[in-house]
Amino acid sequence: MKKPYRVFIKYFENPCIELREAANTLLYTLLVSHGIRVDTSLYIVSMENTWVFHGKELRHLYPQEKSLHGFAKTVFCKNKLLPGVYLVEAIELKGDYCLIYPSINQGYTVLDKPPSILEKVDTLVIVLDRIDSLKLSREKHYCIIYARTYREKPIEYTITSINYLLDTWFGARIRRKGVIIEYEGYYR
Repeated sequence: MKKPYRVFIKYFENPCIELREAANTLLYTLLVSHGIRVDTSLYIVSMENTWVFHGKELRHLYPQEKSLHGFAKTVFCKNKLLPGVYLVEAIELKGDYCLIYPSINQGYTVLDKPPSILEKVDTLVIVLDRIDSLKLSREKHYCIIYARTYREKPIEYTITSINYLLDTWFGARIRRKGVIIEYEGYYR
């Protein structure tokens, strides 16, 4: 099974005002112990802007609270773009993709095998908000699946649960100290 690219999408009315949650979204989506997920991108959509953070190109993003807060403040409040961060007009997805929604009532867990339909997609789009609040093209959307998160928790828990599920299924690509390391999943 090929490993699909991950795209997380999160909406904030104003990420500068919601800086702590925006910073935590960056932390839990793109960082893993001592590394950055190079197989992941994050779109932060607001009323005025859409930022994309490409894990493969990101630099200067660290998990320490002061550093993370400074990074988020520079991007969202000072409107400065750092390496790997871009302002875009709309969310761009290449190839076929599946939408993944977190759900507390239903969905796949790490105990389940990945659905076979995922073998046909290039990208997994993890929608952390309602789809109608996002500027997302639906022309190549191939399927919708749900990932079980078990209970209402803060966004960090939801993101961690989904990353854990996808890491278990497909593995991950992490850049540590300039070297990209490929981790295998159970179903690759």
